[in-house]
Amino acid sequence: MEAIPFRPKRGRDATDEPITPDAQMLVWTPLRNPACQLCPSHKLAINVCLMGNGPVPSPGMIVGDAPTPEDDVECAPGHGDGQRLIDSIFMELGVEAAEVYTTFATKCRPGEGAAKKPSLKIARKACAPYLAQEIGVVKPRAILAMGADAYYHFTHKEGITKNRGQAFQHEEYGSWIVPSLSPLAVLVQPSNYAAFVSDVAKWWRIVQDQMHPPEVEIVEVHSLDDLDEMLAWFAEDPDRLLTFDLETRGFNSQRDDFSFIWCYGVTDGRDAGAGMKTFLVPFEHPDSPWFADEPVLREVLERMSALLLGHENRKVRVNGHNVKFDLTGWWKHMHEVR
Repeated sequence: MEAIPFRPKRGRDATDEPITPDAQMLVWTPLRNPACQLCPSHKLAINVCLMGNGPVPSPGMIVGDAPTPEDDVECAPGHGDGQRLIDSIFMELGVEAAEVYTTFATKCRPGEGAAKKPSLKIARKACAPYLAQEIGVVKPRAILAMGADAYYHFTHKEGITKNRGQAFQHEEYGSWIVPSLSPLAVLVQPSNYAAFVSDVAKWWRIVQDQMHPPEVEIVEVHSLDDLDEMLAWFAEDPDRLLTFDLETRGFNSQRDDFSFIWCYGVTDGRDAGAGMKTFLVPFEHPDSPWFADEPVLREVLERMSALLLGHENRKVRVNGHNVKFDLTGWWKHMHEVR
């Protein structure tokens, strides 16, 4: 049986029927070149010129930097510590992994140590036609470009750390590109985890054609009874990721005559019917109901700290905005309380 001819298309055609696994293999036959020697990486690879894995066409596509040693052995993406991190985030966000096509910007496992970086730079250009043809077949609505080499394919620029999360529509492919860090970089530097999750969530919203912000239900906390109701809401599903933000007085945290934390905003992303339920808890703002009541103020601080920072009997998973700066003032307050 002869391979079907490849004719690249731009953008996603919603009328296309998914290609069966047998037909999918025929699609990749004319694209893959197991005898490719265009970059040094082929010398170490067990399987040269690896293509991706997943449904074709697919509205969601992930492009990583390069195959892992496990991918090289299995001749397919989806193996190693980085993939396990992605799988856990997919489960957390409700991403349907079976609907996602995964591939690489460079098609062979790179060398290790000092040889890795130069071989990848050569492979960026050498492998670009393979990835371009692959995208033409998959026709994704949105592509999550994970890592410097994946980002380079779509921009011909460096700077993934500075530009991560900034989605743009690619003129040639007609797809939305969401740049993000490599999952291996997140494992090495766990402080990047929240940003990585945010990027994956943004990409998945675009995949689902949900470009507009979600509806939000704001619930203001005006009493300790309200605070109890809020804590009971979060206790219904304690394993969910909590996203929070602190509104502060900026850089006045070291002055005793200035309040620092004006209010908290926190959500676990659940919708009670009127939008994503988000709680607003006033704290040291002059209009706060407990601004002049120091014992109550301290109780609110301790209970919010237990919710968002955890304690010895309860571990939490949180995602915050400008967390490093906000926690400076938070720890100062906790020290004063104790």
